[in-house]
Amino acid sequence: MRIPTYRGQAQITTQAPGQSFTARKNPNPFVQQALAKGNMQAELFSQAASYAATQRKIKVEARKNEAILGAKEAMMQLSDAFLNDNQPYDIFEPDGTGRWDKETKDIKNKLRSKIGTDRYALAAFDTAFAQAELPLRFQLKGQIDTKIEKMHVASVNEGWEDFIIKYSDPNVNTTTFDIDFAHEKEKTSKAVELGGFEKDVMSELPNNVLKRIATNLMPAYAGRDLSKAMDLTEAFEQIQLEAAGKIDEAIISDDIPQHVINVLKQISPADAQDILLGTLDNATKFYNFQEKIEDEILETQNRKNTKAYNFALGVHNGDNVSVETMEQLLNPLDLNAFKTKFPNGAVGLEAKHFLNDVLGAKGQFWLDKTQQDQLATELDVSTNVIFAAPGKANQAENSRLFGLAERGELKIEELTNSRPLITSEQHNNILRMIQSESDEALGEAKQILKLSFRYNELQAIGKDDNLAQASKTAYESAAAELLLESNKRQSEGNPMTRSELREFAQKTLNEFMVVYTETLRVEYNNFIDNFAANNIRNGFVIDKTDPLGSVQEHYNNLDAAGQEQLRNELGIFRQRIISAFSNRGLF
Repeated sequence: MRIPTYRGQAQITTQAPGQSFTARKNPNPFVQQALAKGNMQAELFSQAASYAATQRKIKVEARKNEAILGAKEAMMQLSDAFLNDNQPYDIFEPDGTGRWDKETKDIKNKLRSKIGTDRYALAAFDTAFAQAELPLRFQLKGQIDTKIEKMHVASVNEGWEDFIIKYSDPNVNTTTFDIDFAHEKEKTSKAVELGGFEKDVMSELPNNVLKRIATNLMPAYAGRDLSKAMDLTEAFEQIQLEAAGKIDEAIISDDIPQHVINVLKQISPADAQDILLGTLDNATKFYNFQEKIEDEILETQNRKNTKAYNFALGVHNGDNVSVETMEQLLNPLDLNAFKTKFPNGAVGLEAKHFLNDVLGAKGQFWLDKTQQDQLATELDVSTNVIFAAPGKANQAENSRLFGLAERGELKIEELTNSRPLITSEQHNNILRMIQSESDEALGEAKQILKLSFRYNELQAIGKDDNLAQASKTAYESAAAELLLESNKRQSEGNPMTRSELREFAQKTLNEFMVVYTETLRVEYNNFIDNFAANNIRNGFVIDKTDPLGSVQEHYNNLDAAGQEQLRNELGIFRQRIISAFSNRGLF
């Protein structure tokens, strides 16, 4: 076993124990801490100042933007208002004093004051305002200029319209005609210089104005008077003969105003002829209408007279005749005379004498020789007609006769044969019923004719509807035959029954339907041919024995484009074929 050995490490030193030493604290950490704290406060103050500046800029910018938007909106509203202004002449002035400049300046100043004092915001607003105002100005000025031009043209046209209206009066004082015409012509000439009218307007101006005047003047003079319209036509013919040198001087009616003659001389013959034809046509239509009214009035009076005559023959001398009964027999003038003479009614013989005076030589001269003799006999000879005594009538017979009369089927002969079974009052009531039902049945028979011929008064007024004219001719001819027969029977004291009127109407219908059908066939063929010429393009021929079926088959064979093109015309074709030509034996 080894035994460890130790080696000493101590050294000798000259330093004594307890030696003193010195130490110093470092201030940098404290300085850095203070500086950091100061920097943070400075940053806070800087950020606060920056935020405040930013907020101020935002407010200024917002006010500026609001002002610019407000300015744009206000100027657009102003532009719309000026565009609808009825007096646009001072909106724009060359020296900048127009209403647009004043109003936009006011808008700018008002909104600019709301921005504040920031010179940059104010400058930006001024620039934006100018940029918004300029295009609006140019746009509005163009529209206003166009409007003023149109107003100028309209004022010139209105001047001519007033001139034409003034001298369309046949009795106008024409001493100022030349002055008024020159004034309106000068206005038109100025409008031509300014570009409102084409230059060739001036060359045709006198002719056009005089033609317009003549178009109003001739009908204004003639109106609905056919004789005046014919006088104008004759005057025109005389003027043309004089102009051609065929006569020395035109002979013209003194009733025509000189102004009318002067205008007639100055317009072209072709225009004059067209205007006079229109004037004559209008007067003729009214004349025909007036003539028809007069015929209807005369027919009504004839029927009243026939009733009165039959009543005079049928009334018993001792019967009471009331005012109400006479109202059905007399016109208002004669009825007033009856009321004056018999305010409480009359007896039968008195009524007979009164009706004889009204219908005969003392009144309307309506009675013919045969009727005068019959009524004279009735007045001079006491009637021998025997009626049942009051309370002794056969009520069953009275009811039977009244029922037949109410249906319009009782004949006078049958009523006469039954007189002994009914009272005179019952007889007169039934007689009036016969006459009333005969009148009603006559209207029904005329309506049958009208419907059979498809007569329409409004369509027949014109001269260019051949079918309507044929319908009118056929209806009026058949109705005339019917009226003649009905009046004849009334005059004989034997009114037609409803069956007799219906049979006679059918007879006249068959008689005149032949001519109407031929005219209808011509119109039908023309309609088919015209439709085919205007709407059928591929050579297809319409079958006139089956027009609806053949055209529908043609339509079905077309492509979509062809069907679309023909669709509307096909509907019109069907409607016309059905309404005008169906049920007439044409197909």
